[in-house]
Amino acid sequence: MKILYTLNSSNYGGMEKTVLDLVRGLDSRYETYVICPKGDLYSEFEKFSNITLHKPISRFDFKYLNFLIKFLKKNKIDVIHANEPRIVFHSLIAGFLAGTRLRISHTHTPISMWQVPFFYKILNVIFNSLIVNLFATYEIALTNSIKKQKVKEFILPYKLKVIPNCIDEEFLKEIDTYKNKSRSILSKIPHQNKFIFLYLSRLTKEKNQFQLIEAFNSVAKDLPDSILVIAGKGSDYAFLKKRIVSLNLESRIFILTEISEADKIDLYMNSNCFVFPSLAEGFGITLIEAMYSCYPVLSSNLEVLREVSGNRLFYFKTGNVKSLASKLKEVFSIKESAAKLKNNKKFVKDNYSYTNYVKNYEKIYS
Repeated sequence: MKILYTLNSSNYGGMEKTVLDLVRGLDSRYETYVICPKGDLYSEFEKFSNITLHKPISRFDFKYLNFLIKFLKKNKIDVIHANEPRIVFHSLIAGFLAGTRLRISHTHTPISMWQVPFFYKILNVIFNSLIVNLFATYEIALTNSIKKQKVKEFILPYKLKVIPNCIDEEFLKEIDTYKNKSRSILSKIPHQNKFIFLYLSRLTKEKNQFQLIEAFNSVAKDLPDSILVIAGKGSDYAFLKKRIVSLNLESRIFILTEISEADKIDLYMNSNCFVFPSLAEGFGITLIEAMYSCYPVLSSNLEVLREVSGNRLFYFKTGNVKSLASKLKEVFSIKESAAKLKNNKKFVKDNYSYTNYVKNYEKIYS
């Protein structure tokens, strides 16, 4: 079987990590292909798939559509698995015209949850549902709550298949055997004897780092022995940096943009609390990674995050700065029991198995 994955980015993120987990898991049994732009994970894709470089697209691109049709026919692709709306649109039409047997679409975060103007959101919901309902064999939802949201976006229920994301087995091994306490990535900032609040994901409006900065600012004087570390890349970097400077918090809030996989492990293992203030999520891989790393996780109370975590976290009201600030102080002042944190670790391992994740996709592809 030949499987093609199409995506508009290969930088580290939930969508890109999903594809990487799949091509790695299917590598020995199927012939996999990836078409994507150059990014942080491009070299990882190369290890497990036949990868083709293509520049990002931002609107309807006839050349890209024609390229996909020719690629599908030439390589006799059996399954095309498209990720995110722009790529989904081109991939589903190309797959239909090329006669590709199985056409899978996956918009990881439902469009109705995007932080964009209402009119733009409605247009995208209508257009996406039309394309998916007409040309997709299946649309993936990462949780049952996301499935319900996609039904509200007019996706036909019988098209929807729920497959949760997984936690990387290599990540589990690195966490379980971690011994390096040098805090190499943290050596770039003054962190000695500080309580470290950590955020790790894309820097975008949906992820809501701005309100995290505002909340930390409101409690900074009450928590003098704490710092906030924001790790990730994204379009909001300059905006966030400017806000930190305007608040005179350059010595308390730090943004780290160049993060390797080893750095990520160091951050997880040497921080004191993971904070996830997201306004919109399809799943939240970093959330379960933080749970497995065995320290308190503070999260917005989105339905999808409650489902993913099994209500095992500290929650604050989504989009509410005062609620987040109050929880920052609460987590700082208490000692979470080691037993409860170990239960979180077991919960993640039992519920988000990499082996089951790959098998679930194999069932659909077959």
